[in-house]
Amino acid sequence: MTTKRVEKVIFIDDSEDEVFLARMLFEQQAIDLDIIHVATPTRLEEACGSDAIGTGKAMIVVDLNMPEAHGTDVVRRLRQDERYRDNVVGVCTGSDDPADRKGALEAGAEFFVNKPLEKNALSRICDQVERLTLQDAKEGGCKLQMKL
Repeated sequence: MTTKRVEKVIFIDDSEDEVFLARMLFEQQAIDLDIIHVATPTRLEEACGSDAIGTGKAMIVVDLNMPEAHGTDVVRRLRQDERYRDNVVGVCTGSDDPADRKGALEAGAEFFVNKPLEKNALSRICDQVERLTLQDAKEGGCKLQMKL
């Protein structure tokens, strides 16, 4: 089985503050992963381009409560779209409601974690998604790997 470094997180979230915090925490925790912020689900294609989300290149993280669309609807659409079939897709939210977790997983989310998106959240994601591992790099940082 081969592995490939996940290069980026596509973070679909209407909150600039959450994305700023995630970027700051990734930098402080030496996480080798770029964050592409998409403020609304309809801007996903525009932000990513056709070749930016191929297998193993990106993990898509969706906020649950957004004004344009509920996160479970976004996850469901991504799961039905052949272009995103091989990407890891899940939810990162401030909600602790078990009904939200259940709804997200039923919609096809591979993980459900609480904000902020940072090293502990990535570790919990890896616990929920067998094909992902968070590896400490020899240089002191860490990177996300996907089994293909």
